[in-house]
Amino acid sequence: MQSLRFAQLRGTQMLPTIAVNYVVAFLASFTVLLFRSEGLPSVSPWLPLGMGAFNGVLFIASVPFLLGSFGSTGVGVTTATLRGATLIPVLVSWYAFQEPMNSFRWIAVGLLLPAMFMIRPRDATRPDLTVKTDLFLLALFVNAGLIQTMHKLAEVYLEVGQQEIYKTTVFGTAAVISLVILLVQRRIPSHRDVKFGCLIGLINTCTILFLMIALNHVPAVVLYPSVSSLTILINVVLSWRLWNETLLRRQLVGIALVIAILCLVNVK
Repeated sequence: MQSLRFAQLRGTQMLPTIAVNYVVAFLASFTVLLFRSEGLPSVSPWLPLGMGAFNGVLFIASVPFLLGSFGSTGVGVTTATLRGATLIPVLVSWYAFQEPMNSFRWIAVGLLLPAMFMIRPRDATRPDLTVKTDLFLLALFVNAGLIQTMHKLAEVYLEVGQQEIYKTTVFGTAAVISLVILLVQRRIPSHRDVKFGCLIGLINTCTILFLMIALNHVPAVVLYPSVSSLTILINVVLSWRLWNETLLRRQLVGIALVIAILCLVNVK
């Protein structure tokens, strides 16, 4: 999120930057796939291709919701909404896959949304929320939750080799769709768009790579709340260090809630 925000402040065009990001992420994922391709001929590619293509479409579908939310509610509320969407895969993992939830973890899940909105970065503007902004946030929340749930489904139903195909297909689908949109609109990425797109693409590649590895070893009901809490905490620290934003009292309360969540989800 901070890399996208930094790109915005540097005057990049968002759509070309996002398109370059997905192209770079696809090429990086495909390279990883080639180096980890032992045994791939023995696994069926159709399920990971289908799941990856579906999630790639969700990735692209999130772009107008993301940009609309940036413009109407600001970076802080948008970030909190994205992190709060963790609730969807957590509940799916508990209900569909019987991942263990105890009283401490339920308390942590209950604290997640309040913590996300308390700790969200300061917004430069404070627009009044309208039905339009509420719809942007709802669409972003559901879309982000579905994307994260698809990652969990990939971990459950796909073998390791198939997961590599899945990750490559996610970014490949998003890259193709975004490039088609650029061609239709006759937009050419600038040098600055390419530079920041490459940076964001490499970050995205590492994010999904490490997330899938972690899902193979850590229950989603523990991993997602932990990652979301740490991510938004890092966002706040970076906002303080990079943009010289003052920590508000509500953010300090949010930091305390994040620490509580990290402790509670890890109680067995």
